[in-house]
Formats: sequence, structure tokens, C-alpha cells
Amino acid sequence: MCGRTACTLAPDALQKACRYCCRRSGKQREPQWRGGNDGEGDKSTYYPSYNVCPQNRTPVLTQNGEERALQTMKWGLLPSWHRGDAKSFAYNMSNARLDTLQQKASFKTPLKKGQRCVILADGFFEWQNVSGQKQPYFVYFKESDVKVEKKEDGEAKHKGITPRLLTMAGLFDVWTPPDGSEDSEPLYTYTIITVDASPSLKWLHHRMPAILDGEEAVSKWLDCGQYDAEKALLLLTSSEMLAWHPVSTTVNNSRNKTEDCVKKVDLNSPKPKRETALTSWLKKSPRKRPSQSATAESGSSEHNAPPPNDTEEEEPLAKKQRRFKQINF
Repeated sequence: MCGRTACTLAPDALQKACRYCCRRSGKQREPQWRGGNDGEGDKSTYYPSYNVCPQNRTPVLTQNGEERALQTMKWGLLPSWHRGDAKSFAYNMSNARLDTLQQKASFKTPLKKGQRCVILADGFFEWQNVSGQKQPYFVYFKESDVKVEKKEDGEAKHKGITPRLLTMAGLFDVWTPPDGSEDSEPLYTYTIITVDASPSLKWLHHRMPAILDGEEAVSKWLDCGQYDAEKALLLLTSSEMLAWHPVSTTVNNSRNKTEDCVKKVDLNSPKPKRETALTSWLKKSPRKRPSQSATAESGSSEHNAPPPNDTEEEEPLAKKQRRFKQINF
């Protein structure tokens, strides 16, 4: 399956990484961002992230005729036939199994309409279950070579070799809000198609995204005129062109969006002891002891009392009872 990805290229760098050869002109072209007279359009709604989760908006590649376009879509398909507001749809459709794709109306309809797309990412995350503990791994194309430096505003900026983006096959749909709905614009959503994991990845998980390996596979998947649904689905197989490395459990929390999510970690290095809330509080709030000056000024018999004498005889029981009554009455 695929439940978490990373996509950190800046909008302009993403266009360069998605260059393609136009069959009509034979020239290399960059896909443009959808919408907007100023050329911005969906470009302004894309935010690079090292930790992308379902319900986030991510860049998706589509094609109309021979023209390709980049646009942001919400991860988790919302069927066009859904009635009511978008929030009332309770089903998780972030993934769609290839073997049941043509059996479920939610996926069969956009497939027949030719609403195929390519989801773009640096890579995806998967978790291995080891003795009840889940260890995350980052999976990506073997050829990827990304050099990252941080800008002052915290945005990820890439330099050097443009990485090979991981291209995953998907379907998208367009949901139109009903009259009187709080939503005013059509909502574009997508799902990532999954297949059986390749032999080299089965140790990690039994499912994986359907990877489109190379420009030819991407072109055929997007070309709904030349390749109908039946032909296009034959392109979707498990890929052996992937590499992976273990990463920190920092990625487990969807609020963490830093580069630490994709950095390689050494699983053999000793792990720091986890600090509980109690031990953390005790460290921050040490027990206060009265100073000597305060003790001297108070003159309290409690602070000036001599240490207990272990050899002192035990107080008679009758005397204890009389003293107890005096104290309580």
C-alpha cells in the first residue's frame, strides 16, 4: 500500500523534472500549472513537504490531447456521484487495488472516463513490523540523486542534479458541490493504484504503488486516446527499480515536515532512552530544600530537632494515648 509520500521539489524545479517530448513538434516541453491567467494557477497551492499524508494536496500530472499539465489534487478519491458535503464522505480511498479496480463503482467510473493521472513524489514511506515495533523506510528510484540545502524561510531548495521523480499510476475524479453547499468550487481528488509487492520488497510489505518506470510508461498511461483502459492496466506491474533505506520514526507524526523524515538512520546504533512525562517533570522541577539561613531564622523545633536516636527507649503506651488525646481534642 502507500500511505505516506514526500515531494520536496520547488514548483519550477518540478516542471523541469517533468519535461516530455511532444509527439507533434518533436521538441522537449515542460508541463504548465493548471489555471490562472498569470501562469500561476495551481502552482500557488502546492507546498513542498517531506511528509505528505492523505487529505493533503499534492502535484499530479494529467494530459489533455498531447498537452500535459501540473495541478494540485487532494489525496483520497471523492467520487463524483457523492451527495452531501465533502466532509461527510467517510471512506478511505487513498489507495485502489489493481485487482478490484474494475469492480468498484468509485474507481470503475473514472477509469472508463479516461481520468488517469500520474502522482509525483520523491518517494514513499513504508513500515516494517518488527516484534510489535514499526520501523519506517523511505523507498525511491535507484537513480535518484537529490542535493538539498535549506533556505532561510525553511522551504526546501534543491541544487545540483535534478532527481528522478517517482511516478505512480493513479485515477482522479472531480466532485461538484451541491446547491447550498459550503464548498463553491469543484474538488479534484485522486487515488494511488497499488499492486502486489515485487519480490525484493515483500519483506517490507505485501503491497506497493503501481510504478510507471520511464517516460514511455508515463506517456502510455496518460494517453487515453491511444491506450484504452484494458491496455493501460497491462502497464501496471510491480517494479524492481527501487532502492530504500531506514529512516527515523520522526515521520510517524504527520505534523513533522522536516528533512529528518527522509534521512537515513543506522538501526544498529543505540537508541536514546525514552523519557516519560513524569521523569521530564522531575528534571524540570527539582525538589526545593530550605536554606540554612531560613532554618536559623525560623527557630522551628522541627528543623532544629536532633536526629533520631536509635537507642532511645520506646515511649510507654499509656503516655502515647494521653498525648494523642491532647492533640486531637
